[in-house]
Amino acid sequence: MANEIKDLGKVLTELETKRDFDKIENDPSLVRASSLIEEALRELGFYRKVDLESNSHTYLKDPSHYQKTPFRIAKAWKEFIDNILSDTEVRYKANVTIFEDFTIDELISVVNIPFSSLCIHHFFPFSGYVDIAYLPNGKILGLSKFPRLVKIKCAKPTIQEILSKELVDLFNRILSPKFIMVMVTGVHTCCSCRGINTEVPMIYSSIRYDKEFVKDEEVDGLKSEAISLFKRARQAMRR
Repeated sequence: MANEIKDLGKVLTELETKRDFDKIENDPSLVRASSLIEEALRELGFYRKVDLESNSHTYLKDPSHYQKTPFRIAKAWKEFIDNILSDTEVRYKANVTIFEDFTIDELISVVNIPFSSLCIHHFFPFSGYVDIAYLPNGKILGLSKFPRLVKIKCAKPTIQEILSKELVDLFNRILSPKFIMVMVTGVHTCCSCRGINTEVPMIYSSIRYDKEFVKDEEVDGLKSEAISLFKRARQAMRR
């Protein structure tokens, strides 16, 4: 393995930190992935075009900016991919503090929870914020647990529509509320940095409700009230 690391040459040159060296030494898949990514970049003309551009632009004269790019890409992707299998109920329960309170019978909202994730279609980042409103059924979740659980759910490749559904299902299992709504607003770099090259905010919402407490005809009213709470909270934060 030591010889294989020394032979990386073109892919990694000198590793920036001992931590990066340890990651390579303990995970041969990073070596192979880095080599494959370098091969793909070369096939697509990346190195040839950068070399041509560096002849006319002094800013690209230093190749250290992109020599380690294959390793950085492999390391970043692996971090997201590893989080797929760590997306477990055990991890969620370890991050949950629940209080019992049967006196609250109004919507509770938690607004503007920032998130960032990786689009599973293009492996481009997307980010935005999550709004949550729920009608308790005797269980109240500690405020800091909402962003913590959102962060865990976002730490793997996904799409916004699935993220919204997974979040509402997660909080529904934890709290068993009478009603819950999760609204995810995101901006996708796969649109803003490529393709149409336009920033298009996307909003997707998911709801769950317990028919024992909430009638079907009451759902639209609760959704409207939740959206109103989200808007009022954002307006208050801008002041």
